[in-house]
Amino acid sequence: MAYTQSCTTKGKPDRERSGLYAKKDGSSAKHLRRPKQAAGVDNFTVVNLRSTTVAAVLADVGQYAFTQSVNGTSMRSVQSGVTEGDGQDQTIGGSLGAANALWYLVLSSHAESPNVSIISRLDRSACRQSEALQSPAGQDSFLASDIAVDANTGKLYLATPLGIIEHQFMPANQC
Repeated sequence: MAYTQSCTTKGKPDRERSGLYAKKDGSSAKHLRRPKQAAGVDNFTVVNLRSTTVAAVLADVGQYAFTQSVNGTSMRSVQSGVTEGDGQDQTIGGSLGAANALWYLVLSSHAESPNVSIISRLDRSACRQSEALQSPAGQDSFLASDIAVDANTGKLYLATPLGIIEHQFMPANQC
């Protein structure tokens, strides 16, 4: 089981006890570490567990998608989004796929530009591949609003304005 908790002591945030935890049957919960670049970021928006790998997204002005083992080893992380000025990149979903690849979706909106749904895959070697789905000019919605992957079949699914669809990932870059 993987979960987050937000603790306070005497009405103030308690960073010592707050955070991401993993618990195996018959053992105590282990407090997992955050990526170094996300020190001080406390808002977990996504938590996912597959076998012995935990994936999570931390969000503040900067957003970070990361994975690690339930023992707190094998950390892989990437800054997945930034919100500043008239632009916003919001990391929405995260899902662990085959070979513990982390899939996540970023909704990107910037003034005077079309909205873009960015599908990204971070593999075990920390190589990130991405595909951008740009909304037609003048359309306020995003072409995708959430992401899921079937780890057994490798199929990728997107939540779209038309419903859940299977999507063939076509990254702009290769590892």
